[in-house]
Amino acid sequence: MEPLETLQAISLAVKTLAEIESLSIDDRIKANLIDKVLSAIDIESTTPQPSAKRKHTPGAQEKIIESLRSLGGIAIRSEIIAESELEPNVVSALLSKLCKKGTIEKMPVEEPAIKIGRGIEPEFMYKLVIPEL
Repeated sequence: MEPLETLQAISLAVKTLAEIESLSIDDRIKANLIDKVLSAIDIESTTPQPSAKRKHTPGAQEKIIESLRSLGGIAIRSEIIAESELEPNVVSALLSKLCKKGTIEKMPVEEPAIKIGRGIEPEFMYKLVIPEL
């Protein structure tokens, strides 16, 4: 490759890597994408592969509880995601755990809400059962 082509390829790779980092996708998929980009410009990845069992960040359950409090004690999943700024998959998993613990209650949405996101009407709302822990 010519020096100019090499610099262009590296510049494009850097931009692509930045975009990959900003995606809200599974860490394993992100790591695979990063490896592909690096191998395309002949750089070996030194990033360790994340384990298949992903742990949630400390305090994530508390973030969900605080988000529900600030949303008036009841909200749909997309509102909780927006308020907590956690990844959607993390919120879903933790909502299930909090339901099992009895901290929150999963309730069916009785009346269709305003379409949010991809236009899918939410089926469930989450209600904070224990407002003060």
